[in-house]
Amino acid sequence: MRDPFYELDDSMYIPETKILNLNNEWTVKFSRLQIKFDMEVSRKSTTETAHFSGILELKQEGRVIDRLSFQHLFRKGSTSALIAIPVKIISSWDITLKGTISIKNENFTTEMSESDEVIQHKSWEELSNNFKRLLDPEVSNFSDVCFICGSVTIPAHKSILSAKISRLRCHVYCPNERKHRKQGAYPRHGSAHPTSHAASYVHRFNRKSDHRICWRSSGRCRQVPTRRP
Repeated sequence: MRDPFYELDDSMYIPETKILNLNNEWTVKFSRLQIKFDMEVSRKSTTETAHFSGILELKQEGRVIDRLSFQHLFRKGSTSALIAIPVKIISSWDITLKGTISIKNENFTTEMSESDEVIQHKSWEELSNNFKRLLDPEVSNFSDVCFICGSVTIPAHKSILSAKISRLRCHVYCPNERKHRKQGAYPRHGSAHPTSHAASYVHRFNRKSDHRICWRSSGRCRQVPTRRP
């Protein structure tokens, strides 16, 4: 397409329906029904993929009342698309429109689609490896952030993950775990327990009942009824 970029003049008045022919290929129809505002885009040729995007600026009595962006990917065989404009029109009639519309060819959209596919379809193993590298002290400083609770230093990312993402099961181990177990401070079910000094930061769920176990600095625990997240 020779001219993929179009300017919409702010003197363009928007009544109930306004049809704008961008060129001999593309047509845009603006429709209004009370406060609902839609834009219908149609094209003649359907042999290519095209990316339709732009920015709209709605004015009332010369004052900008809303500014928004839109985009739509026309795949091969697609002739039209209805794009809803989420704007509340204050007045019934005195609305003018200004903006730009860009139509990019198949080469651009192919590159964009391939890039999106790589990101969206990344395997869990790759994401896990990326997260592992993020916590690697030789690569990132994120793993150097720690909580100091009394005489115990706890990696911050482990505490945060334990409290917020229970499925990852990133528990903080207690150096005196055996001693506490002998004294009966910890129940024997479940996996590794957080240190008693880090109690206010770490929560875990008891799978057998709908209770959250809150560990206190004394090494004891109590169950508080709660809803699962």
